[in-house]
Amino acid sequence: MAGDHLPEDLSRITDAEALGLFRGLTRVFAEPQGITEGVAHLDEAQAGHLSRVLRKNPGDPVGVLDGAGNGWLARLESCSKRSASARLLRAVPNPDLALRGVEIAIGPLKGDRMDLVLQKCTEMGVCRFHIVPFERGVARVRADEAKQARYRAILRAAARQCGAFTIPDVRIWKDIEAFFQSALPPLRYLAWEEEAAVPASAIVEGSDPCVLATGPEGGLSAPEAALWVRGGFQTVSLGQRVLRAETAPIVMAGLALCARALPTAAP
Repeated sequence: MAGDHLPEDLSRITDAEALGLFRGLTRVFAEPQGITEGVAHLDEAQAGHLSRVLRKNPGDPVGVLDGAGNGWLARLESCSKRSASARLLRAVPNPDLALRGVEIAIGPLKGDRMDLVLQKCTEMGVCRFHIVPFERGVARVRADEAKQARYRAILRAAARQCGAFTIPDVRIWKDIEAFFQSALPPLRYLAWEEEAAVPASAIVEGSDPCVLATGPEGGLSAPEAALWVRGGFQTVSLGQRVLRAETAPIVMAGLALCARALPTAAP
């Protein structure tokens, strides 16, 4: 099966072929500082998963990502319960560079609903998440290190699963005005159930970077929607049905990224 082995001479394959091989391999993440002299050193959790769950052995091929936009075809040099390392053999072109730059702004959600949004939007190619306060939000905005570490772990796992070369960034805002004044893309859309004139198809029409915002479980009041409009956002409608707070951002990300996306062969 493609991906179960690597050609002996990787210098003779094209970038497109390298990317095809990469997509068929088990993917692992190595922190940039954990890559030295052409060898990626993996953390204990990944080493245990490779050795105990996937039954990988030294010599087996893997795809290595550093989360900062770089990927390689690699081969395991060591693999035990506590440690693993992989020799980097060939760089793979980053297909994420062709994606539209899409950011999501969302209020904090309770339970595993935030996990779902982070996972699915990462799979579609969202590059940044903004956690922002809303008047009717049920959960509070928390910027503590434990919460950020949890978000990063979710994003890293989602990126590894889908083969994303870059792990999305998460920014947590306690002040909505500070969020509005930050370096956001010029195209800004807010899904609002009261919008009756502008459909969400407006999101699909452009290819420039954009930020997409959706409201909390309690919805958006007219004054709060007006506040977002003053912050540079265009309100759009997601249809006649009321979507859950975790459904709306996934729908918007799909419109911005997947409705127009076609796979592009690497040069």
